[in-house]
Amino acid sequence: MVPCGKSADPYRGLRCDDSNALGPLIRIIFLILLWINRFFAPLNDHNDIMSEPANLRLNGIEVPLDRRLNADHPHFVAIMSLHRDAISRKRPSYRDPVSGYSVFTAKFLADRAYCCASGCRHCPFEQLR
Repeated sequence: MVPCGKSADPYRGLRCDDSNALGPLIRIIFLILLWINRFFAPLNDHNDIMSEPANLRLNGIEVPLDRRLNADHPHFVAIMSLHRDAISRKRPSYRDPVSGYSVFTAKFLADRAYCCASGCRHCPFEQLR
């Protein structure tokens, strides 16, 4: 058994046969981080939103919220057509015709069973705020 330090073989560099030398230190650091996470988790309201299943709106799959996509939007018809097409093809998203961004469908968001509170265009859940 070679003590911690230089190895008898010069090509192997440092060697220590006590492979658990850092084990207790790592365990203490892990426990401290776990305690900090439990202590500060209640301050994060994002966890509260995601931990409870959200209630679906009655027409949440078919009709977007007015403040997210109003019927007066110049591309409303095209956007809703792309949305319906993506749902019928069982795709999780479609490409926005104006920005080119990927937009999740209401069906995909409903299947996740929680509201992420990110302001999704087709969020099918009742809004808490």
